[in-house]
Amino acid sequence: MELGNPIRKCTGKSFLRYAAANWRLNGILSLYSGVPFDVTVNGDIANTGNILERADLVLKDPYLPNRGPNGWLNPAAFAVPPDYSFGNLGRNSLRTNWTRNLDLSLFRNFPIRDKATIQFRAEAFNFTNTAIFGQPNSILNAPNFGTINSTSNSPRQIQFSLKALF
Repeated sequence: MELGNPIRKCTGKSFLRYAAANWRLNGILSLYSGVPFDVTVNGDIANTGNILERADLVLKDPYLPNRGPNGWLNPAAFAVPPDYSFGNLGRNSLRTNWTRNLDLSLFRNFPIRDKATIQFRAEAFNFTNTAIFGQPNSILNAPNFGTINSTSNSPRQIQFSLKALF
């Protein structure tokens, strides 16, 4: 099929119609629960040779009502287990922030010859620029227990490209 030179055929409003048509949009939406973790206590409380032991859970809900980077876990929900005993907190029973991410791409092919095409692409990773908080400091007897110092994702990144197809 011969396409000819589409620029030569388009003038005025028809050029705008040509430039605005045939765009394609792709997206990837990722949603999944947070990463499991434990609250631990520094020290060999159970006298087993381990330097970290799981803490005791003393309240039903270990999370703060308004979770954020300055406070994710409620310190009052945990206690150091008695000497020569193990903590009652289950293994990996707590979760970090859940992940939600949207990646988008917008592209269009512009024919230039019989079998040659230029493709313009615009891609956005983490399009909504949503910060996903990392794991909180989970050592009960540490001074910054329950706070988060990092994110587990990257900020929004946008890239543009031209690709020759022949």
